[in-house]
Amino acid sequence: MARLILLLLMISCIMMSSGAKLKKNRKSKMKWSTWEPWSSCESLDNPLAVRRRFCVDASGKKVDDLKCSNDKCDNFEVDWEYCKVPKDTPPEWTPWGAWTGCDPSVCIPGMRVRDCMKGNIKVADWRCSKSAKGVEVNIFHCESCRVAERQIVYNTTAELTEKQRKQLKKAHGSPHRAAEREGLSWVVTISLNGEHFCSGIILSDKWVITAAHCMCGRDGSCCDKSNRMICDTKSWKVTAGIRDISKTKAKHAQSRKVSRVIVPEDYILDLLHKPKRKIIMDIALIELDATFDFTPTTVQPCLLPARRCTTMGTGEVCEHFGKWANNRECHSAGWGEEVSKSGRNIGRRIKLMIDFNLTVGTDGNEGSFRTIPDGLNRGQVRGGFSGGPLGCEKENTTIGGVVPPQSDVVIGVNSLKLIAHKKTSPILHSSLFDKTTMTWIADKIVSWGPWGKCTKSKDGRRTRIQSGYFIEFGYFPTDGPLYQYLTGSTIRMDSRKCIEEPCVDQPCENGGICMAVDTTFKCKCASGWIGPTCENKNPNIVLIIADAVGYNDIGFRNSKFVTPILDDLSKEGVRLDNYYVESMSTAFRASLMTGRYHANTGAMSFIPLATEHCVPHTELNFPERLQNAGYSTYFIGKWHMGYSKQSCLPQNRGFDYFYGSYVGWDDHLNHSRKTCVKRSNDATKQCCLFRGSKLRECVGRCLSKEFVHNGIDLNENKTPVVDAGGEFGPDLFTRKAMENIEKHVGNDNHMFLTVAYDTELPESTEHYRNKITQIKDTTRKDFAAMVNAIDTGVGKIIQKLKDTGMWQDTVLVFTNDRGGHVKNGNNNWPLRGSTYNYFEGGIRGIGIVAGPVVTKKARTCEDPNSQLYHVADWYKTFLNLAGANVGDSGADSHDIWSSISSCSPSPRTEILHSLNHAMPKLGEPIDRGTFDSSITSVLRMGDYKLFTGRISLIGGFTGWKAPVEEPETTTIEPDQNVTRNVHLYNIKDDPHEMKDLSDEMKNKVKEMLDRLDVLQEYTKPEPFSCPDPKGRPVLERKDIVSDEAVYVWKPWL
Repeated sequence: MARLILLLLMISCIMMSSGAKLKKNRKSKMKWSTWEPWSSCESLDNPLAVRRRFCVDASGKKVDDLKCSNDKCDNFEVDWEYCKVPKDTPPEWTPWGAWTGCDPSVCIPGMRVRDCMKGNIKVADWRCSKSAKGVEVNIFHCESCRVAERQIVYNTTAELTEKQRKQLKKAHGSPHRAAEREGLSWVVTISLNGEHFCSGIILSDKWVITAAHCMCGRDGSCCDKSNRMICDTKSWKVTAGIRDISKTKAKHAQSRKVSRVIVPEDYILDLLHKPKRKIIMDIALIELDATFDFTPTTVQPCLLPARRCTTMGTGEVCEHFGKWANNRECHSAGWGEEVSKSGRNIGRRIKLMIDFNLTVGTDGNEGSFRTIPDGLNRGQVRGGFSGGPLGCEKENTTIGGVVPPQSDVVIGVNSLKLIAHKKTSPILHSSLFDKTTMTWIADKIVSWGPWGKCTKSKDGRRTRIQSGYFIEFGYFPTDGPLYQYLTGSTIRMDSRKCIEEPCVDQPCENGGICMAVDTTFKCKCASGWIGPTCENKNPNIVLIIADAVGYNDIGFRNSKFVTPILDDLSKEGVRLDNYYVESMSTAFRASLMTGRYHANTGAMSFIPLATEHCVPHTELNFPERLQNAGYSTYFIGKWHMGYSKQSCLPQNRGFDYFYGSYVGWDDHLNHSRKTCVKRSNDATKQCCLFRGSKLRECVGRCLSKEFVHNGIDLNENKTPVVDAGGEFGPDLFTRKAMENIEKHVGNDNHMFLTVAYDTELPESTEHYRNKITQIKDTTRKDFAAMVNAIDTGVGKIIQKLKDTGMWQDTVLVFTNDRGGHVKNGNNNWPLRGSTYNYFEGGIRGIGIVAGPVVTKKARTCEDPNSQLYHVADWYKTFLNLAGANVGDSGADSHDIWSSISSCSPSPRTEILHSLNHAMPKLGEPIDRGTFDSSITSVLRMGDYKLFTGRISLIGGFTGWKAPVEEPETTTIEPDQNVTRNVHLYNIKDDPHEMKDLSDEMKNKVKEMLDRLDVLQEYTKPEPFSCPDPKGRPVLERKDIVSDEAVYVWKPWL
């Protein structure tokens, strides 16, 4: 009938308009809303589909449609073809949309949707299937929820297996079943300036609930009249794990400070002085500054009323709190002002009864709880109990003298309720965990999951969900709290249309087309332009890599190093001071090329000469993707990603042109390298990866000359170069870079140029050595001279870009590939460590981003940039700058361009520096329920960095090496006999890694071990390839002058 009326109205409008053109009321400031969806064609018996829109004012409020148009029919639109579908067209499901709802911080179910379509018409789901549905919810789809199984933990008759304990810990809940928890475990004392003030209930490891008047009352004075926090939260303390608050110390006591307090928006302040005003939801949520540790049974989360309580006692459902509790012994719990005969203020229980005759107000409570405490006035409870739990026993038995055990059913928080017509002061009652309360808690604590991808149907949509599954409160999803019972569903879904519409305004530049989706917009840029508003051309990208330059090996940190070009670039561009590389050169390159952490690539950390291993190539790397986006790609310098086979060479890995070495030199004038090539036997093969003495034991000391080989390591594309001897290596690479920039002029493609300077085994020429006047040590002076040669080369490359007109559209990135090797003249002072290990000196990068494309926006940002970045981030950053297809590749990479150029926060919050199962374990795991701490790994999360396994005898210098040019500094040798396998440092406060916090921050250690437990699933074992005798250098030719044989290193497989 409604459809028929709409049809008649539409026909009437069409007749009235008589084909007249639509006229708009130009005088009105009103505007039309967006069109609503087309009317459903579900009946498929009428070809007419109708949709409408509304006239709205500037605030979005609906007004008379005639204010937007003189045509009465302008608010309707008809489509006579929309519903025309051949009768023989079968209804079909669209493909499933993407999963949505996953949030790593909260365990909530995943959800995806699909539509039943008949042709281009969305029809009812039952037309596609009588049983299948268009919405699917998977509790365990999200990574953070996969650890959870069917909840049997809180069944006191069931035994808790080790596996279940581990799963619970991962879900941030308790590892202990209800029967194991101690009476006071979930009740806290809230103190102000050291004095007990109120009680509270532990909801999760981070949240506590109490009465709002405790925090916002006259005495607490934590809220002003607008309920804004005005008190010093440092004066408040929340303590769990104690029974007797007269004792200042307890074995398992855990005290936390208050981070923030949340109270209902309509909470009324200072009720004691306004007795006729009613309290609404006298509850407050306290967020702690640090999480509780639920390992001891004395500190546990409260079991809020769970769905299973529908079968308790008489079987009455939990939403009828009053009726159910009226047949039980109910108790207030906490610490009152009264003390026991012994003079101690211990946790107490106070019997309660429910009086339905005192029901007051419309706040959803079914009754007011009157107290009958022994020795106290009827109807009144002394201070200190507020905020504590109201619990009712499952059976008609009384357990006296202690706070109710976890087996009790908690149905509310002790708080105030004013009965104005009978008393002039509030009495104790309970804010029940009813629908209103639980929904409010959920809205404040449980976040919405991320938006899923759009479905592919005509009325495409995307969804996100919010769940009542408070898994971090100690629940598994299938037995969640009362919230899901009272709301009648397990999730709350929010959806938005994905249909793109032209923008009203036009923020896109340079021919970009703006399309609006929901409340946001995106620009479809014209070819050759990039950026949120198409403001930049696809730039030329120049990446300059300096091998093993230490933290203290550059002029802006050490004035005795002469690097004027790089010093100026760091001022004109953006200097990255919290940027991380890898500890070895192959690991750096593997991460750069794939956008993955090295531990996830399956590549060796360092590929020696004559070793058959190459960086795995399972998908397109980033230079190949740049080629597909129209870039010409050049690699000049040290390759070091494997060369044993033709498939490993640069021209088969995305570079149009290559000039450089496969591994690097020890003779930078003759461009050659001497090394030992001796295969170890099978029994020792697995040691080849290890450093120091282990390496010598595996491969042999190569004392015999028959195993030592020397050869030239220089190639142009795939051809050895044997006639470039005498030209200093850095100068040679600079010259070849300038030649290729010159050749690129006139090329329609954009340019990607990599110049990788080799400094691993430093030597220099007098020309550069003479510039170093403040360093006397020969080895250190040689290295400083090589860095000056690199600095000079960077200046020449930039000048060539300017001369050819390419600089204006160029992004230049300068980076080292690892920390300095202190035995080769490098220095990382004042940082700890060096190449081959993962202390800051081995992995803290030198990063500079320069060029007009970035500097015009970045001048207003902090200097230097202290955001967290990793070498893997160049993968997505470069590809997105180039407008290239990233696809699903680069799983560990983040696009950091906006963060660098526009001062926005870095999207990165963690770095997996290392996870190596092959290294010998150290000691025993500190917790068998999570990641094995005897395995060598290094993880950065926020400001904290966790080492597990070995930190000594792992390669490189692990102490603090003083620079020889600073005689007033002193080298600090490391302890080589470390036996503990967990070390935690706060890198922001302690960048020198001198104070181990693992003993005093066990919660943080556990959190990071749990994260390692997840990350290890994605790692790949590092191979143990040893030198192959077949990879010895081969005779290329006889020298024309000396008639000496010229040998070269080249592929052999």
